[in-house]
Formats: sequence, structure tokens, C-alpha cells
Amino acid sequence: MPMITVFCYGSNLPKRRLFNRIGQVMYLGKALLHGYSLCFNKKSKDGSGKANINLTDKSDDFVWGIVIQITEEQKEKLDRFEGKGKGYDEETVEVILQNGTKTEALTYVADKDSLDFSLKPFDWYKALIVFGLMENQFPTDYLIKIKNFDCIPDTSFERSDENWGIIKSSLIAIEIASQEY
Repeated sequence: MPMITVFCYGSNLPKRRLFNRIGQVMYLGKALLHGYSLCFNKKSKDGSGKANINLTDKSDDFVWGIVIQITEEQKEKLDRFEGKGKGYDEETVEVILQNGTKTEALTYVADKDSLDFSLKPFDWYKALIVFGLMENQFPTDYLIKIKNFDCIPDTSFERSDENWGIIKSSLIAIEIASQEY
């Protein structure tokens, strides 16, 4: 069965969240996407800004992410979660894996009608991304850059609690796994 290579840079970085969405994936590793910058300018139906990558004219701009391989069935599920055709389009980008290998991967980029540069992410959404960066051991300077983005509290307590719960349960799982028996 052919596998599809995908570059994840936002809220799909936490392993538990990605697993809950599409099941077990094959991780190829961390990767850099040059000539893009991460921002939170994709309009969401919840009123917040979601992660997006913007093409820049600076070759020294970059976005860190993970590269995974998934099945067609998993890709269809991921398309639904990411809102493919409903705010995000699919693009093929060239990324550089941590071992120096260049590879093409699919990724999701906000369509022009879904951009709003005045938006901010919810606190839990930014925390999911920061957690994913920490869990995957990305460089500290990139982690700090993402932590420094402004965010807003989510007024939907149910949505907020559910998403903070993903982070908390992931932290607990990591703590348990790291303990020696």
C-alpha cells in the first residue's frame, strides 16, 4: 500500500492528538521548511486564529515540523480534521529532514479567503503546539519564538477543558513512561 508523506507544523505535533485523530503513523523525523514563517492567521469557525504557514521572500525564514507517512485512509481522516477545501488547501513542499535529506511532503496551507492577520490563537491551541514542540525536542529558540505569540482565552469552557485535557493526559503518560519500575 502506498504511503503519503505529510509535513505537520501546528496542532498535529503532539503525538497523542495525532494518534487520536488518525491512528498510528510512521514518523520520519523532524524537518525544516525554508522560506516560510509560522503564524496564526487562519480564520477558524470558533473565532480564533489557527496555525498557518506563510510563504515569505526571505530564505532564512523557516518553520519546524515533523514528517510522517500515512495511508490513504488516514489522509482522508486528516483532510476532514484539517478542513481541506474549507479553509485549508493542500500543498506540496520540499522539507529538509534532520539527517539532511530533502523530501517532498504534503501540508495544509490556509486559502486566501480564510486569512485574517488580526486573529490570535486560543491559549490551549498555542499550548498544544508548544507541547508538541517540546515532546518532539525541537530547538529551544524556535520553541521560545512560538511561546512568544500572543494568545487569547477560550470562552467555551467545554472546548477549553477538552483540549487542556489532551495536554495534561499526554504529560501524565510521559511521566509514567519515564518512571523506572
